[in-house]
Amino acid sequence: MPETIGNHGLYCPDFDDYAAAALYMQDLGTKIDAALSAQQDELEDFLAAPTIIVTNAVAKTIPVGPGGAIFNVFDTVVFNNSTFMTYDFTADSLLIGSAYGITPVVPYRRGAYTAGAVCRMTATGAVTPGSLRALQIFAGDPAISASPGNLAGPFDSEQDLNTGGNEAVLVETNFNLTGTNGVSISHVASSDNAASTTSILAGSAFLWVTYNGPADIIEVA
Repeated sequence: MPETIGNHGLYCPDFDDYAAAALYMQDLGTKIDAALSAQQDELEDFLAAPTIIVTNAVAKTIPVGPGGAIFNVFDTVVFNNSTFMTYDFTADSLLIGSAYGITPVVPYRRGAYTAGAVCRMTATGAVTPGSLRALQIFAGDPAISASPGNLAGPFDSEQDLNTGGNEAVLVETNFNLTGTNGVSISHVASSDNAASTTSILAGSAFLWVTYNGPADIIEVA
């Protein structure tokens, strides 16, 4: 019968036992096929990682600050090659897996994710020198015990020094998902310009999420 070699799960059959040798070859072939299939799946994910990208097809206006903010910047999905990520335009949030508490459940792929957003803002009129333009996204998972289930909340801001042009802000974060569904990405764009409203021009804001791959390492002996 097969003799175990080392501590990696490898074994060598006694080739006088032809039935054991045949079973060994069958078992090894099955494991090789499974390993190659897993590697093929990972390669396909690497070449075309499941990703969703949304933008603003129409311009959005942030009210006069301080305290001016909007939570509905995005209105159009421009790319989505995943089967488990969508954008909920009613709730103004990007969903990874189906929404929490909703059936039927659409599970997400467990593992590492990257989420980010960018937008350019410009005052519609006079500028309050030194006023801030800011963007923040919130990754939340209501299934985790720590209320309210915050996974990440990256923030970026820029001062408008009234030199002309747009002020750009960019945020990005990484997190690991180990559940089933219900994760959401929400956002807020803000401006404390007191002299006029602030505009996010059409097509100048993007929000994205990419599945990077499983976070565990699978070894097939």
